[in-house]
Amino acid sequence: MSDILSHTPIWIWVILFLLVRRGFAALQPERISIARLFILPLVMIGWSLYALTTQMHDAPAALAGFVGIGLIVTVIMHRRIRLADGLVLERGTMTLLRPGMPAILIVSIGGFGVRYALGVEVATNPWRVGDVFFTTIYGTMSGLVSGAALGLATGQVAAALRPAYSNFTPRFGRQFDDI
Repeated sequence: MSDILSHTPIWIWVILFLLVRRGFAALQPERISIARLFILPLVMIGWSLYALTTQMHDAPAALAGFVGIGLIVTVIMHRRIRLADGLVLERGTMTLLRPGMPAILIVSIGGFGVRYALGVEVATNPWRVGDVFFTTIYGTMSGLVSGAALGLATGQVAAALRPAYSNFTPRFGRQFDDI
């Protein structure tokens, strides 16, 4: 274990530090541009696709896992986050005002952990890049991480665009979102 940690390049620890810092900042209410909101998901998707197409010998199996799980997780995260309260879109500046969201920290650190574990496995067992089962797992886990990040971003925008009446409580005490 200490060999793995000591042979990890410094830039990996810098990325972890930046993700942790960003995740903790997201625990507080903040104002964020829509463009900045999508940086992390797009970087995760790009990094995953690059790794899948350049490192894995069975790229079709890896890509199938990536796309399949990625789409499912994106939809699930989107549907969960879009119901969040407190997200407001300033249309003039395309800025999102959002309350603190622990999901951002969880997705960031979880995504880093998955990518790190996969990288360690490839570095310690290079023969795995030719194994169909491993490439499918690699693609599936990459899709899980990328899908969670993308679903989190799209869900926040959807929540901010939700009409104001969706929070109206009718006299029967139920939310429109529950109907």
